[in-house]
Amino acid sequence: MNLSPGDVLDNEFRIISFPKKGGTSYVYRAIRLSDRKEVVIKVLNEKFKNDKAQVLRFVHSEEIGLKLSHPRIIKYFPHPENQNFRYQVLEYVNGESLREKLVKYKKFSWRKAVNMALKILDAINYIHSKGIIHLDLKPENIIVLENGDIKIIDFGISYDPKAKTSPWMDALKISGTPGYYPPERLEGAISKSVDIYSIGVILYEMLSGGIPDEADIPDDVPKEIRKVVKRAIDLTPGKRFKSCSEFATALVKAARKGKKYRINYFLIFLLILIGIFIYIMVKIAFILRE
Repeated sequence: MNLSPGDVLDNEFRIISFPKKGGTSYVYRAIRLSDRKEVVIKVLNEKFKNDKAQVLRFVHSEEIGLKLSHPRIIKYFPHPENQNFRYQVLEYVNGESLREKLVKYKKFSWRKAVNMALKILDAINYIHSKGIIHLDLKPENIIVLENGDIKIIDFGISYDPKAKTSPWMDALKISGTPGYYPPERLEGAISKSVDIYSIGVILYEMLSGGIPDEADIPDDVPKEIRKVVKRAIDLTPGKRFKSCSEFATALVKAARKGKKYRINYFLIFLLILIGIFIYIMVKIAFILRE
């Protein structure tokens, strides 16, 4: 179904933009008439209406999203069921995907990368506390807001043992995005460790400009930070962090050590300059006496 600016959907949402086409859906901006709140209407592309896997993923994403309420997770809103087509209602946020940011800047300073990773860990820690595992964390599924905060999106293949729609049960071949999931995911493994590995890869990419095997983390990144990343992306699940909170704690400690060492290097450099200055002044004084 095609919607145009001015159209009213199910007597609740007034469309205010032309659609933007995504992979499997069309995205519109709209106003919710009950409170004048701006929202996003995501409509499943009609060519997928008979594609069982895509329909299941679309419905499942909404079911998971409606269960979650966290400032760093995109918010889903309930809405009337439409008999003609499937759609979702989400909060409107102004920002770019982390992928778009990385395309623009290639990589971040280690401080900015760590700060971003801590925000992602905060959101995923909440998701895990609800018994849900994202399973498809990647820069495309993280929105960076104008104020620097983030929103996690897309729960199409997320694991939830209580979900009515569970694509992970019938479609374990859907393993996420190559490069961002660990080896055990290819065998159908589902655990918090999968998300932890993915966040580790995202942090690696923010630091280096590429995923492991595509780029190296620069030497100017403190070794403590590199150790944390190395543990997060260890190929053996048991060697990774056990939780997002453990990962975050290690990252904060490493960042503090990194800052301390950088301050020490600055002090050493400053002392050298002072030493040189004193030497020159003594030399000048000695010459003047002669």
